[in-house]
Amino acid sequence: MYFLFSNYAFPFLQDYFDNSIEVSPLIFNSALKNDSEIWLDFCELPEVDPWDPTIMEYIKPEKDHMLNCTRKLPEHSKLINGQLFIYSNESDAMNCQMRCLLPKGDWKIRYKSWKKVENGTKPECDVIEIECQKDGTIYYKYIHVQIYRSR
Repeated sequence: MYFLFSNYAFPFLQDYFDNSIEVSPLIFNSALKNDSEIWLDFCELPEVDPWDPTIMEYIKPEKDHMLNCTRKLPEHSKLINGQLFIYSNESDAMNCQMRCLLPKGDWKIRYKSWKKVENGTKPECDVIEIECQKDGTIYYKYIHVQIYRSR
């Protein structure tokens, strides 16, 4: 293993590798005060005031980022008060289906089976994937989210 460090940038590393210093583990006391001689062994976050006048020039609550936004794809489905609706003149020909996406631990997803969407369907999950096909080709996909409370 090779390390390329300048002796001037990290003088304690040279001493460490020459075995001229002894490193002991850092033990926290109840007050969490850092008395260690080890460099960079903690992260001290500054206390920041979000209403500090020096940053107010960067905060522009009056600016609406969606003001000049034009949609490139129409939204064919909406989730309103826990009910799923299809908005299209040809909703019967669209052949839309939905499924719930459930968490499986922290990093994986469990996919439930597809169900045909009828207007007013109440999905019993937090994350809903919707997919519409026309002539066997998928042309619309969307993910709706809600906070579902089981009764």
